[in-house]
Amino acid sequence: MNLAFVRLHARTAVMRTALVRTAVRRASGARPFALRRRPRRATTVALAMAAALVVFLPSCAAGQTWRSLDVSRMARDTQPLAVRVAYGAGKLTMRGADAPYLYRMQLRYDDARGKVLTAWDSSRHTLALGLEMGNVTWRGTRGRESGEMTLALARTVPIDLTLDLGATQSTLDLSGLRLRSLTVHSGASETNVRFDAVSPIPMETLEVDAGAAAFHATGLANSGATHLRVTGGLGLVELDFGGTWRRDMELELTLAVGGAELTVPTDVGVRVTGERTLGSYQLEGMKELGGGAWETAGFAGARRKLVIKANTTMGSLKIVRR
Repeated sequence: MNLAFVRLHARTAVMRTALVRTAVRRASGARPFALRRRPRRATTVALAMAAALVVFLPSCAAGQTWRSLDVSRMARDTQPLAVRVAYGAGKLTMRGADAPYLYRMQLRYDDARGKVLTAWDSSRHTLALGLEMGNVTWRGTRGRESGEMTLALARTVPIDLTLDLGATQSTLDLSGLRLRSLTVHSGASETNVRFDAVSPIPMETLEVDAGAAAFHATGLANSGATHLRVTGGLGLVELDFGGTWRRDMELELTLAVGGAELTVPTDVGVRVTGERTLGSYQLEGMKELGGGAWETAGFAGARRKLVIKANTTMGSLKIVRR
């Protein structure tokens, strides 16, 4: 990627953010209203990712020393496990592990830039894995290769999973994992999360802080999560609530300049409440009730319900029914 081009887009994103802040301050005493035109998704994401590339990715100032690592541990019991995964930059792939592994991690990384993280505490039953970036500057990535990490986690152990992602392209197939909770902190990443099958145990909470990132999740009903908390900054958030619904779900959604698109089955009742400042809503099949509330027809009698509390500032929310 041309570095001058990246810097130009980064400066544009900074100027846009400044204009947004000014508009929000001026509108702080005004009555919220909806913009007629929805922000262009591609432009928003492109600006955010261009700025993020300059800020987060390692530079080409020093040479790269590539190393490979394959590390694993066998599962000795089925006690609940707290797992933290950190990955600063590169490509991350995650899936369920075959027996008898508790985990298996394969890394290809630049030894001069990253520090391998493998910490196991048997008494507390905690595990920390990944690659934390060290010598990171702001000079771009021309001429540099990106590392790769593949991680498999046991399907037989209840897991509280936390992901700290920097400038990554992440594909997370969490189908079949016994996740009790999932927390994702994403800096400048494109993150894709999949729940292709009904989880063996229903998840209690799912939290996402997307920042200047693109976050996509499919099959969320299969996770069984009762409470979701999603925060989007300059990027795009796409949430697909397909799958098998076992209980009602609640979503707390906070959007800044970015946008969110939610896909919800037609047989699920949806209610939206919240506040919007200079934002836009496109709520398919929903009726405005007044007082900042919208509902689908027959919401009260729906067998399964999705209740959304939204707070948008210069952000767009779209709900699609399928």
